[in-house]
Amino acid sequence: MKQSPDPVFENEYPLPAPWEFEGFTEPAEALAMLRASLELPETQTATALAVIREGENAHGLWGYLFASGDGDWVHRGYTLEPRSSSGKGPIPLGDYRFSRWTSARLGKCLRLHNVPGFTDILVHVGNAQGETRGCILAARRVDRPQEPTRLLESRLLTDWLHDHYAEGLLMVRAR
Repeated sequence: MKQSPDPVFENEYPLPAPWEFEGFTEPAEALAMLRASLELPETQTATALAVIREGENAHGLWGYLFASGDGDWVHRGYTLEPRSSSGKGPIPLGDYRFSRWTSARLGKCLRLHNVPGFTDILVHVGNAQGETRGCILAARRVDRPQEPTRLLESRLLTDWLHDHYAEGLLMVRAR
């Protein structure tokens, strides 16, 4: 007898659809777009992060994570958010203040403030879409750049973000 998927992680299982996302390009291409479209906020040079959404597939909405450093953007890892067809979907594009947060369940996180239509949005540890619950997952690597299904080394990146950024601005953009 085939067992049905755990309902807590039902969004992790891929849905059939004609997805346009064909995998990650080189981070340099997203970085060039970021440099052309976003200037570092003058007062936030040391505390700016940017999520550049690259595309959506059956496993979620994928993106790059860049951090400001020495007057430029540095690629730090990848992000995963819920698909647009999943629950409320991902948070709207925009600029959001963030602060350090430690969750009893998730550990070190960043908490976003004033996200329209959402509450308690975090950048936190996780590997698959079923773990996003509307938040942004961050990790150093993805399992397969051309057809990603999971994030890898998430704890390394989320702990680093928490330890290096007490507060700042997170800019969410689409490519």
